[in-house]
Amino acid sequence: MSARRDPGPRLDGRVALVSGAGSIARDDAIPSIGSAVAKLLADAGAMVFVLDRDPVAAAHTADWIIQDGGQARPLVCDIAQEGAVETAVAELMASAGRLDILVNNAAVTSTVSAVDMSHAEWSRVVDVNLRGAMFLSAAALRVMSPQHSGAIINILSPAGMRSFANPAYAAAKAGLGGLTVDLAGAWGGHGIRVNAVTPGTVWTPMVQRLDPSPGARKLRGAVTALGTEGTGWDVAFAVLFLASDEARWVTGNNIVVDGGFLTLPPSGPRHGADPTAIDPKTGALT
Repeated sequence: MSARRDPGPRLDGRVALVSGAGSIARDDAIPSIGSAVAKLLADAGAMVFVLDRDPVAAAHTADWIIQDGGQARPLVCDIAQEGAVETAVAELMASAGRLDILVNNAAVTSTVSAVDMSHAEWSRVVDVNLRGAMFLSAAALRVMSPQHSGAIINILSPAGMRSFANPAYAAAKAGLGGLTVDLAGAWGGHGIRVNAVTPGTVWTPMVQRLDPSPGARKLRGAVTALGTEGTGWDVAFAVLFLASDEARWVTGNNIVVDGGFLTLPPSGPRHGADPTAIDPKTGALT
């Protein structure tokens, strides 16, 4: 079982930006990945800018952090819109004066097959998951490079490594993995580290709303080698490590936080379950 633990003052004085970090739910036991990451970075001493296209969700996460003694500010931005991320980072800089950590977590998924895919649907998914992350990273790099320091962490998906019949999302997440390696190699000489985290079947408020049944939760755990679901906190602690000085010599890497999901073949022989029944973005049964 994963629970929130005191991370200590690892990130005192640093400024973090987490995209897709808004959440309506405030239950510490089942946060979204983005809100858990934002909260844990704040617990570790960072000033966190909670970026989300939903102003209500962004405010909820920021309020949760502030009410618990942390520093946070909501930042409303649709990263799929051209020029929006540059404006958001400029607003952050006007307020905080620096940017040390970027977490590219914002994502959308799709259930449209390759033969039914329209140009508009493809663009909708890729524009958020890959293009948005790319240009948010570029805006961050412009700030981090003169500082000669910074950490970028991209949130990937098993969909970029195994087929889930979700081509737009899979291509975007696989592309984000490639972008991670490319940026790590290109910007390491500027003191900037770029890494990734790949979550598996994580129990979040979205998944709870879609299918909270005991049977569904049992199946979600059964597709992992450990036989359990993860939580947003499991992912957040991996992000915290990569954002901290403890990972000062780690770049171009991907930490898979999936309970061993990717170690099992598609038939899931250890627990007799089919991982293709799990939506790789929401974690819900398909």
